[in-house]
Amino acid sequence: MTMQVAMVGKDGIVLASDTMWLSSGELAGQIRVPLPATKIRISDAGDVAVSQARNMETCSLIAREVVQLDGKQISAYRLEEVANDILGRAGKRADVQCLVVSAKPRPRLFRLWSMPERKPGSRRMSARAECAEISGSAIAGDDQNAAVFLLQAYYKEGLTLHYLIPLAAHLVLAAGKLNSGAINGLEVVGCTRNDGCRHLSTETIKRLKLLSRKLDKQTQSLLSAHGEEFAYAPNVIG
Repeated sequence: MTMQVAMVGKDGIVLASDTMWLSSGELAGQIRVPLPATKIRISDAGDVAVSQARNMETCSLIAREVVQLDGKQISAYRLEEVANDILGRAGKRADVQCLVVSAKPRPRLFRLWSMPERKPGSRRMSARAECAEISGSAIAGDDQNAAVFLLQAYYKEGLTLHYLIPLAAHLVLAAGKLNSGAINGLEVVGCTRNDGCRHLSTETIKRLKLLSRKLDKQTQSLLSAHGEEFAYAPNVIG
C-alpha cells in the first residue's frame, strides 16, 4: 500500500508520494519487507514523471517503459498500450495504479490503473489497463485513507504550486499517521512547462515535514482553546 496524490495547478502539477516500498509476499518468502525507496520515476529528459502504487514490481516495469516515451506524444491510449503489454505477463501481480505527469508542451496529468477481467472462454481472471486524463486531482494507493479529506476540503483548480506543494505533503504525511504500517516517508515532484519535472530537495522535504507537524499542533490548539460554554437542548418527553 502507498499514498500518492497529484494536483493540477495554475502554474504546473505537484506529485507527492510516501517512500515505503513493501515487496510482494510471493517474491519474498511470504514476508512483506518494508524498504525505503523512491516511488516516483522521472525520465532522463525530465519531461515525464510516474508514480508507482499497489504491486510495486509490476508498476516499476510500467514506469520504466513510460519514462522512455516522448512526453509530447503521451496520451491515455498510448499509456494503456504500454501497461497492457506488461499486464499480460504479470500473472497475479497485476494490481497497479500509476499517476503520470507529462510536463511538455504543457503539464498534463493521467491516472493509469488495472481492471480485473475474465476473457471469453477462460476461467482465469486477467487484467487490462484503463487510463484517463485528469484536469483536477487524483489519488493512487490507499484511496480509502481518511487523509483524502484534505484533498476534498482544500484543493481548488487554479491554485499555484506554492499552495499545492504543502497541501500534497501534508496529505501524504497525515496518511502515514493513519496507516503507519504501510505508509511512511515523503517525496515530492514539481512539474512545470519551463523546468520539467524535478524532485524537491532534501532540505525542502524537511521543512515540509516540520510545517505538517505545526499544522497538526495548531489544529489541536484551536480545538482545545475555545472558551465557549455549550448549551444543551432541554429534554422533551413524548
